[in-house]
Amino acid sequence: MGRKGDNFWQHAVKLNGRFKCNYCKDIIPGGATRIKSHLSGIRGNGVKPCPLVPDNVRAAALVEVVDSSNRRAKTIVGSSNFEGCSNSASAQGMQNLDEITTNYDSLDENMKVLKQKLEKLTRREADIKSKVEELESLPGKKRKIEVETWLRDVKQGKRHVFGIETDIKKLTQEVTKLVERELPESLIQDDVDQTREDDLSWATNLLRFSRALENFAKNESKFLKKSFLYCAFYLENEELDIDSLITRLRDEGLIDGTKSLEGQFEEGLNILHQLENGGLLEVVSNNRVVMHELYRVTAKSYTKGRFVVKANMGLTRIPHEIKSSVHVENMEKVSLFNNKIDEISLSTSPKFLKLTTLILCRNPLGEITDYFFLHMPAIQVLDLSYTNIKILPDTVSDLRSLTTLCLSHCSSLRYVPCLAKLQDLMRLDLSSSIIPELPQGLEMLLNLRWLNLLGLFYLDKLTPMLVVSKLTKLQYLALPWNTNKVKVKADDLKELKMLETFTGNFHDSQSLQCLRENYAGSKSWTQKLHHGVES
Repeated sequence: MGRKGDNFWQHAVKLNGRFKCNYCKDIIPGGATRIKSHLSGIRGNGVKPCPLVPDNVRAAALVEVVDSSNRRAKTIVGSSNFEGCSNSASAQGMQNLDEITTNYDSLDENMKVLKQKLEKLTRREADIKSKVEELESLPGKKRKIEVETWLRDVKQGKRHVFGIETDIKKLTQEVTKLVERELPESLIQDDVDQTREDDLSWATNLLRFSRALENFAKNESKFLKKSFLYCAFYLENEELDIDSLITRLRDEGLIDGTKSLEGQFEEGLNILHQLENGGLLEVVSNNRVVMHELYRVTAKSYTKGRFVVKANMGLTRIPHEIKSSVHVENMEKVSLFNNKIDEISLSTSPKFLKLTTLILCRNPLGEITDYFFLHMPAIQVLDLSYTNIKILPDTVSDLRSLTTLCLSHCSSLRYVPCLAKLQDLMRLDLSSSIIPELPQGLEMLLNLRWLNLLGLFYLDKLTPMLVVSKLTKLQYLALPWNTNKVKVKADDLKELKMLETFTGNFHDSQSLQCLRENYAGSKSWTQKLHHGVES
């Protein structure tokens, strides 16, 4: 580039011991080799590549650098005076040769890349020319037909894409309507903010949501659909541990209560796994189950008018829709879980003719009018646990369809009416109340399989074992074990052949040993027995 007549003079201006690039205007100190390196894009020796040089100039500069390196290498290697140089000159020459060889290898690789690109461009050019010649050889009419066919295909593709966009918009509108109708305003705003921050995440979740619901709609299993709707009912604004949710499903009759406790648990796990695999449930830390708000809203759309869920809303009184006789006739399930309702005092008794489940737990309820339960002929599950009721209304005695009665942790409860008519009752939880005696008629509940009497410190009659020994279908029995009033002897449980889980205070260690011997052949007993001994 430094030679007279060199074409590169038009790309750089020679100054005193320097060169100025005509493209980026940088000043490059040193000889012609450095300006060539600058133009060719070769890094090293403090030379920055020019970012503005045209490709043809860059390629020519690269070739020139390679040629210069070859000439320099030949000159150094072929010099007749090379062997006669001093040791220092020889070492310097070898160092220069190594640098030249290294640079040459790098340049050689760059040249190979350039040649490959040129070959690729040549092939593309040949392909284009071939296609042009092919088209030019076709009759005009045939070319016109091919163009029209192509345009028609493009239009069909556009219509297909437009149809997909329309479907997505409709789905989005439907979801938005459901959300606006069912979700709290604060949650809607949170979702809007999140959508603005992360549209891609929202789109992904919407797609996952739509696919899960599509699979749910296509699923032919009525049982699985029913399980999804019941899980949504119990998981409204709440997360439950797996054991509690399986217990709820058993209360609702979705799990065969006549199986062993282990069999019931396995059946419940199978239901939850199917829903989880379908994307409708999520198991989070500590084996707790949650359901996304969008799925719960969808479930509400399926059960509107039949399932009423007003949980965790801070309500201080019974909602109007539950008190009104116009709305209650078709209600099947009602949950007012975890509100601030302290009284149910209605002037009339609503006719809940189809009601099967009523959840009033975790409310500061102090009083329920006697006729509130008067017209509930179909009710099966009644949960009043963690309330402040003192007296359970006598009308509960006539709820003949009742299968589950939960009065756990009713710390003010002193009276439970006669239960003799509740022949379908399978689960009774009276734990941690202050009742002074067991309800009358308890010994007549021959279908009872689950009885929890833990924490009944105020029992003043030593009759529990006389009653319990008659409940021959019991699988789960929990007696107050930290009181000397209730002590179990081996003979007290000998008729309970189906018993699997037991908590209680044995009369003595001999009774415990005798009991173990009696159940030694029962696999379920040895796996499930829990006991407390206090002598």
